[in-house]
Amino acid sequence: MSAKNHIWPAYVDMMTVLLLVYVLLNVLLSVVITQIGDDDVALVQGVCVENQDVKPATSVNFQYDIERSMDVNNELYVNKKGDFILNIKDKNSLSKEDATLIKEWLQTVDSKRQKVLFSVYLPVPETKSVGSVLRTQAILYYEVLQIAALNNFPIDNIINKNSKPGGHYQEVIKMRIK
Repeated sequence: MSAKNHIWPAYVDMMTVLLLVYVLLNVLLSVVITQIGDDDVALVQGVCVENQDVKPATSVNFQYDIERSMDVNNELYVNKKGDFILNIKDKNSLSKEDATLIKEWLQTVDSKRQKVLFSVYLPVPETKSVGSVLRTQAILYYEVLQIAALNNFPIDNIINKNSKPGGHYQEVIKMRIK
């Protein structure tokens, strides 16, 4: 047989070289990542600490701040006068009636001077994962943004204040004039 029909040895050699380069880069990057000290964590998190006597936050504290900021959004869960409350029991999207109610409420808001705080509160049932509940929150938020945009309400004036899903919530959408 001629040499033209035997291309696979060269292909295997090329793939082997690419695999070795991939492994080498992964090893180098893992060594670099393990060498990052506490002083470099602030740079990774985007915090500028030059000319300050502030110790940069560690990644554990940074994670805690994210969780704490999501808990702060629970303030919207407490009902106040003028709040828009929509029960969404076992819904993954809004119905036409829900869209009409949201549209009517948004028309009462002065869109030039007022902003709207928005949140979806959902429990995490045993049959669903947290990821699917977060996905449902995002879907409902984007549906409300779509309703607002279709009715000439500036979507920049809707501030998303979703909280992390929890077992003690009722399934509601809440909006409040800020």
